[in-house]
Amino acid sequence: MLSVDESKRQAAERSMAYVQDGMRVGLGTGSTAKHVLELLGNASRRV
Repeated sequence: MLSVDESKRQAAERSMAYVQDGMRVGLGTGSTAKHVLELLGNASRRV
Protein backbone atom coordinates (compact mmCIF):
# COMPACT_ATOMS: atom_id res chain seq x y z
CA MET A 1 0.00 0.00 0.00
CA LEU A 2 1.28 3.45 -0.91
CA SER A 3 1.75 6.25 1.57
CA VAL A 4 -0.24 9.42 1.09
CA ASP A 5 2.86 11.23 -0.20
CA GLU A 6 3.63 8.43 -2.68
CA SER A 7 0.04 8.57 -3.93
CA LYS A 8 0.34 12.31 -4.44
CA ARG A 9 3.61 11.81 -6.33
CA GLN A 10 1.88 9.31 -8.63
CA ALA A 11 -0.98 11.75 -9.22
CA ALA A 12 1.54 14.44 -10.13
CA GLU A 13 3.34 12.07 -12.52
CA ARG A 14 0.07 11.18 -14.22
CA SER A 15 -0.88 14.83 -14.59
CA MET A 16 2.37 15.46 -16.46
CA ALA A 17 1.01 13.39 -19.35
CA TYR A 18 -1.32 16.31 -20.11
CA VAL A 19 1.35 19.02 -20.06
CA GLN A 20 2.62 20.15 -23.43
CA ASP A 21 5.37 22.57 -24.40
CA GLY A 22 4.19 26.17 -24.24
CA MET A 23 1.21 25.49 -21.98
CA ARG A 24 0.35 27.59 -18.99
CA VAL A 25 -0.12 25.35 -16.01
CA GLY A 26 -2.27 26.40 -13.09
CA LEU A 27 -1.24 24.98 -9.75
CA GLY A 28 -3.05 24.99 -6.48
CA THR A 29 -1.38 25.43 -3.15
CA GLY A 30 -1.74 21.85 -2.00
CA SER A 31 1.03 19.43 -1.22
CA THR A 32 0.67 17.68 -4.60
CA ALA A 33 1.77 20.92 -6.28
CA LYS A 34 5.25 20.40 -4.78
CA HIS A 35 5.62 17.19 -6.75
CA VAL A 36 4.31 18.77 -9.95
CA LEU A 37 6.82 21.60 -9.62
CA GLU A 38 9.68 19.13 -9.16
CA LEU A 39 8.58 17.17 -12.23
CA LEU A 40 8.15 20.33 -14.32
CA GLY A 41 11.61 21.48 -13.29
CA ASN A 42 13.14 18.16 -14.26
CA ALA A 43 11.27 18.16 -17.57
CA SER A 44 12.49 21.66 -18.45
CA ARG A 45 16.10 20.61 -17.85
CA ARG A 46 15.74 17.84 -20.45
CA VAL A 47 14.65 20.24 -23.18
